Amino acid sequence: MAWGKVEGNGVAEFIAYILTNPVIALFVSIPLLIVSEVVSNRRKKDLEKKNKDLERENDSVPPLKEKIDKSQEDLQALKSDMCQLHQSHVRTWLKGIFKQIEFDTYVRASVYYENSDSFSLLARYSLNPALAKSHKQKFQLNQGVISQAWQHGEHLDNKSPSYDSTPKEYTAYMLSKYKYTEEQLEKINMKSCTFFGLSITQADENIGVVLFESLMENAFSEEIVCKIKDYCHHFESHLCSFVRDGIGYDQSISVQKSAAVFNDVNAGILEELGGKK
Repeated sequence: MAWGKVEGNGVAEFIAYILTNPVIALFVSIPLLIVSEVVSNRRKKDLEKKNKDLERENDSVPPLKEKIDKSQEDLQALKSDMCQLHQSHVRTWLKGIFKQIEFDTYVRASVYYENSDSFSLLARYSLNPALAKSHKQKFQLNQGVISQAWQHGEHLDNKSPSYDSTPKEYTAYMLSKYKYTEEQLEKINMKSCTFFGLSITQADENIGVVLFESLMENAFSEEIVCKIKDYCHHFESHLCSFVRDGIGYDQSISVQKSAAVFNDVNAGILEELGGKK
């Protein structure tokens, strides 16, 4: 469009002339290109700097993962040592009641605590090493002798048949009275036929059970049951402390395991980032 045609025809014609004139467009575009190139170079330098920073950070990923793993292992070992020390303390208490009542090698005593809707073994003791072995098996709240003592405060059973002499009758009795399945009963190594359990109560809340069991029929006379109750009542605060601390260790270990999984995931991500330089 010629300037002569635009002159005097108004603002719209003037703007149209500027936009369509190649000479003016050239002069306008050159500064814009220069500004665009400057901005692009700055962004490129910024990206290069960030990339170098990331590379330096990635170089520190392997040592960081090693530190995480080492700290995790040390903490786990410390918690395990503390838990074992606590269990040893509870076993020492159980030894005391064995000496007091003069139990024989057919008897075993165990302390259980209720946590996460199941019973877990805290510690146990017997003069017979074959009966003193611990396990990590959990028991349901509505099954077994432990459940009966926990629900009703105490539970004595002197009527169970002997497994050694009448295994079929013993199995039928346990399945009927304590709601075990045959598979669950098979996993129980000590086939006891005499039981006495007492609930461990704190602030009117049952938090655990101390269970005495024997392989012999009618092993716990009325006199022995009275001695057990007197001894446990005298040391009731100790039993509560045992169970309360046991629950605390259990929860701490659960948190530790969750944290370990979380750290393993994070360490894996960091390691992956470290491998992509």
